[in-house]
Amino acid sequence: MNWDLMDYIVAGGLVGVLVALAFVVILRGPNLFYMAGAGLAALTGFVMIWASLAVGIIGAEGDAANLMFAGVLVIAVLGALWSRFRSAGMARAMFAAMLAQLLAGGVALAAGWGADSARWPFDVLAATAVLAVMWLVSSWLFRASAWKQG
Repeated sequence: MNWDLMDYIVAGGLVGVLVALAFVVILRGPNLFYMAGAGLAALTGFVMIWASLAVGIIGAEGDAANLMFAGVLVIAVLGALWSRFRSAGMARAMFAAMLAQLLAGGVALAAGWGADSARWPFDVLAATAVLAVMWLVSSWLFRASAWKQG
């Protein structure tokens, strides 16, 4: 890979945010299910951004269609903020992110975005499926955290 200074700055920023989130969750997480759910949600967002920037989920890394996946992350973050980071609300927010992930992948496939790529449609299908499952498992972990809290 031929990285320039900006690539290293973005990568460092992403890793820094991931580590900062991990510390906050470890210090404030009410139970192990919550910590695992938050960790998986953060990792899912990281993987989605990294894949979009590094190789592109839809077509190449510069393809504007990849911005759809940023909307998934916005839904997860806004849902987390709206729920005030409470377990039950976080479960709903991560489930909404999973639905948005499936919608984004479906729209990309239906529109034929990235069809000029040699990997299409496998790259869109695989990324959508993996990321959706990660959001779903995170949702389940937050739901288990809510059950544990009573």
